[in-house]
Amino acid sequence: MGMETLDAKKKLQSIVRELIRVSFRMDYGKRFDAASLSNNIHNVKITGDVHYLDEFFTSFQSKRFLLIFEALKQQEKSFILPLYKTPEELKEGIYALAIEAHESYQAKLRKPLAEKKKARLLKPVVAYEKINLITAFRRENRNAGTFKMLFLGNQERRGVALSVAIYILLLLFGFVFLYPILYMIAYSFMSLSDLADPNVNYLPTSFDFENYLEAWKVMNYPKALLQTMLVSVLPAICQTAVCALTGWGLARLKFKGSK
Repeated sequence: MGMETLDAKKKLQSIVRELIRVSFRMDYGKRFDAASLSNNIHNVKITGDVHYLDEFFTSFQSKRFLLIFEALKQQEKSFILPLYKTPEELKEGIYALAIEAHESYQAKLRKPLAEKKKARLLKPVVAYEKINLITAFRRENRNAGTFKMLFLGNQERRGVALSVAIYILLLLFGFVFLYPILYMIAYSFMSLSDLADPNVNYLPTSFDFENYLEAWKVMNYPKALLQTMLVSVLPAICQTAVCALTGWGLARLKFKGSK
C-alpha cells in the first residue's frame, strides 16, 4: 500500500510515531512532545477547531519542532521527508490532515440511523455468545483446577501446601537462631546451686539477679559501655554521613567515568 492510498488518520498516526521515535533518540532537553501533538490532533478531529494546533505550535514546542525536523534528515528511512521537505510544509500538512480527519469523522457520524441501530443490536448478541462460551468453559474446568489451586497455588496466590512448608521452614530457622539466646538468658538467672544441680536444665528454681550485679561490678559496665559507644557508634555515624555525601555526589554530579 503506497503513501498516497493512506487516509488522513493513518498518515497522522505514521507522522506522530516517527516524531516520537526520533524524539526519544534526542537529549531530554531537546525532545519534542509528540504525545501532546497527538492529543491536539485528536481534539481538532473531534471539534474541527484548529486553535488547538495553533496554541501548540506557538508554544515553546515550536523551537523543538525545528530541531526534530533537522534530526529527521539523519534517518535512513523516513515517512515524513518524502512528503514534506521543510518544517513549514510538515506543519501545513498536519493542519490539512487534521481537517481531513475531522471531515471523515463527521461523515461517519452521518450514517443512516437504521445501520446504527442494526449495529447496536448485533453487538450485544455477539458479546453474550462469547460470555456464555467462556462461562461454560470455566464451569467445566473449575472442579479440576480447584484442588490444584488450593494446595499448590498459582501465580497470584500460594497454595496451602506451599504456605505450610514455608512456615515450617521459618519456624525451624527461627528456633536454630533463638535457642542459644534463650539458653543463655535462662542460665543467667540461675544460682550456683541450680548450675550444680543436673536436674535443673532450662528453668531455674528461683530467679537470681546476683549474676547481673556481679557482672556490673566486675566489668565496670558504665566505662565499658562508654568505650563501646566510642568505638562503634561514633564511627558508624561518621561513616553514614560520609557515605551519604559521596552517594549524592556520584548520583548528581557529572564527571568523567560517573556513569
